[in-house]
Amino acid sequence: MKRTFTNSLKILFALMILGWSSGVQAQYSGGTGAMADPYQISSLSDLINLSSTSTDWGMYFIQTADIDASSTTTLNGGDGFSPIGNASDAFNGGYNGQNHTISGLYINRLLTDNIGLFGYAFGDVKNLGLLSVNITGEYNVGGLGGTIFSADNCYVTGTVQGLSIVGGFGGYVGICSNCYSSCNVTGGAEDLVGGFGGYNLGILTQCYSAGTVNGNNYVGGLIGINDGGIINTCYSTVNVTGIANSVGGLVGFNGGSGNVQNSYATGTVNGDSYVGGLVGGNDNVSSMQFCFSKGLVTGNTDKGGLVGWLDAGGLVESSFWDMGTSGMLTSAGGTGKTTAEMKRVGIYLSDPSLVTFWDFSLGGNTWAFNGSDNGGYPFLRNEAYTPAQVWLGNTSTNWALADNWSENAVPGVANNIFIPHVLINEPGISSAGEMANNLTIEVGGSLGIADGGQLEVNGALINNAGAAGFMINSGGSLIANTSGIAATVKRDISDAANDKWHLFISPITTSVQASASSCFNGAYLDRYNEPSGEWVRLATNDNVTPDMGYSLNFEAGFNPLVFSGVLKSSPVGYSGLSYTAAAPGYLAGWQLVGNPYPCGINPELCSVPSGMNAFAYVWDGTAGNYNTLSIGSNTNPGTIASLQGFFVRTNSGTNSFTLANAAKTHSGTFLKNGNTIPEMLNLKINGNGYSDVTYVRFHQLSTPDFDQVFDAYKMPGLDEAPQLFSIIPGEKAAVNTLPSIETNSEISLGLKVGADATYTLNAGGIGSFDVTTPVLLEDLKTNNMIDLRQNPEYSFNASPADAEHRFNLHFKNTNGIDEKANSVVGVYSNQHSVYIRNTNNLQGNVEVYDITGRLIHSSKLSGNQLDKIDIVNYTGNLLVKVITPKAIAIEKVFVN
Repeated sequence: MKRTFTNSLKILFALMILGWSSGVQAQYSGGTGAMADPYQISSLSDLINLSSTSTDWGMYFIQTADIDASSTTTLNGGDGFSPIGNASDAFNGGYNGQNHTISGLYINRLLTDNIGLFGYAFGDVKNLGLLSVNITGEYNVGGLGGTIFSADNCYVTGTVQGLSIVGGFGGYVGICSNCYSSCNVTGGAEDLVGGFGGYNLGILTQCYSAGTVNGNNYVGGLIGINDGGIINTCYSTVNVTGIANSVGGLVGFNGGSGNVQNSYATGTVNGDSYVGGLVGGNDNVSSMQFCFSKGLVTGNTDKGGLVGWLDAGGLVESSFWDMGTSGMLTSAGGTGKTTAEMKRVGIYLSDPSLVTFWDFSLGGNTWAFNGSDNGGYPFLRNEAYTPAQVWLGNTSTNWALADNWSENAVPGVANNIFIPHVLINEPGISSAGEMANNLTIEVGGSLGIADGGQLEVNGALINNAGAAGFMINSGGSLIANTSGIAATVKRDISDAANDKWHLFISPITTSVQASASSCFNGAYLDRYNEPSGEWVRLATNDNVTPDMGYSLNFEAGFNPLVFSGVLKSSPVGYSGLSYTAAAPGYLAGWQLVGNPYPCGINPELCSVPSGMNAFAYVWDGTAGNYNTLSIGSNTNPGTIASLQGFFVRTNSGTNSFTLANAAKTHSGTFLKNGNTIPEMLNLKINGNGYSDVTYVRFHQLSTPDFDQVFDAYKMPGLDEAPQLFSIIPGEKAAVNTLPSIETNSEISLGLKVGADATYTLNAGGIGSFDVTTPVLLEDLKTNNMIDLRQNPEYSFNASPADAEHRFNLHFKNTNGIDEKANSVVGVYSNQHSVYIRNTNNLQGNVEVYDITGRLIHSSKLSGNQLDKIDIVNYTGNLLVKVITPKAIAIEKVFVN
């Protein structure tokens, strides 16, 4: 009987045929399989449907979620997942994992070839991660694919094993970029086993492998055999074991015109013959360039640190192995280096064995270096490390030119910097404000800081090039706090007219003989004797020690001082300076010390000295007098230049003074930046070719007598130079600080001159006083009264025979406020709080100052009868000033 279809059945059959793809579409989570609308894989069932539907292996897929494939252990009677594609029907479509993962994939097909997630894939696979795979096959076995021809941004972790052509990522691999495998890979009794791929016939870029590899012949940390393929910017950390021949840390055998470049291996390598840290064997038409290895190599025959066996026509160029970590002093190719040398970037830029230098430039996108990551060896830029700034010197010697640096940018405060040995264009700093985090000058490297150049290193400064490799020229400035820095420091001495002697201090930790021509060029050297106040000439066999200042004189004119050695560790401290109470007259306690740093210091940023006067006395040969700079307060701020000797004065045998790291500054900067110190007048006198300056200041915490913290002694200068000073009972002061204008409105000034001449006095700082405060100068010789507000410059004649007391300064407050009315408001303290008693509920302001005169609190009165001010993180004396329309109350209090 003839069977016929009804119309309805015919229609259904036609729909099944015509709509087959529609029926399959329903088996996925969406999409049509077109490139513009790929099938969506969101679950394990979607993935199983793909593996079992060969008619879809030419379509396009996207993964839309992470997939747990751990249940594949029960599929197909225990054989696990069925690979997508095979040798007769390959996967030719595209699979985009969209950076999702498939975890726990299981395949156990011991007698089947082309085993992996994809069995045989000609299509593109990208952006996919396989986690914790457990895959077993016979030939062509890999985590992502048994045979995988194109992969990008994919990775595999887990366990992979097979008989031959086995890799953690793929058995056969073609074009792979930005992919990795972290697997334990095991091959059988046959050959071609690799941590990434068993057999490479394509191009691998920016790929790597980790884990372990065990096999027989042709076993490599990355690839078993590289047969005419290109391996570039790849690496392996795999520990490799081969039973027989051609075993390498990266490639077991490099053949068929294969090329390995810009790659490295760090794992251990163990085999029988043709065993190498990077490549086991290399045939006569294959090559390696810009590679290194460091793993321990063990074998019986034809073993080498980099290459075990190299055919006569094989090529190995510009490549290294670590003789220390590999245990191998020989190799069939490459250059052996010590571990220390391997960890110097300069080896890769200037070693004599190099045919071409390695590319560490940002634009080259190949190698980088930071001295710590990757064990201190170079690393590839595709690795997740932060490159340091490496000096390349491509264009010039100019530090401030971006082209000269590996990262194509001038380094800054956040950058770690390496200065290697380069064949041309060693770096020099001639610009201000250059910064670094950590800086290393390598063996053979060189760095110079020129006049006007400034470098600040906030972290560690390491100089492995010795003192000759780091030159700080006169006028150059280095701020660094690392101990043990070797350097050569040069300081030019120019003997201009009337400037024949100089105070200096050595910047290095060792003593230097006074006759050392390399340092002093025949200068006369004197040391200061504290009890007598005399200068003692050094004999030629005497030493210039690193803990005191000296005077020198070049009668022949211009000469430089040159010191070569280890710079003094900072912070430099002085203590136990000599104090001879019985020294005659004005001579007790004066000590010549100095600033040994290769930069300036701001002494006001040091702590107030203990048992000493709080001023540094710096000789100014042009003025013929000493400048007085305050230590630990802002009485008279300024900078002390590098290697500048200066005087300090102790007033007891127990004393200390430290040049704090925080006080370091680049020379030539006036540290107050134009800020005005309140109520401070400076008077500068010029005449007879010299000058002098004296200061009068008002500060509530001072006294009318000489205060070691606030007042500076007048040190006599040249006899020919004018000497201007305040006259204090029993003392002469270059800086005279008094408690208030109201109680000290008249100050006596002394003047001594060295010749009959016309002198000019200039007043500065008048703007620091209240505009209603007069500032008047009384000339006692001429009976003139000069209003310095109206005429800040005053010229007059003076003679050495004149009376010393030449002027009076007059200040008078005219604001009409009764500042003694402490009965209106009261001030007292208890523990860490200050209290203001305001019984009349006055409005006004409260100001609180510390012992150095620094304002630490300012607020308005609340108008209540009692105000409380909490003082945080401070113990000691304070001055509290309460200012109201009717009264000003000033009290000293103590808080703890």
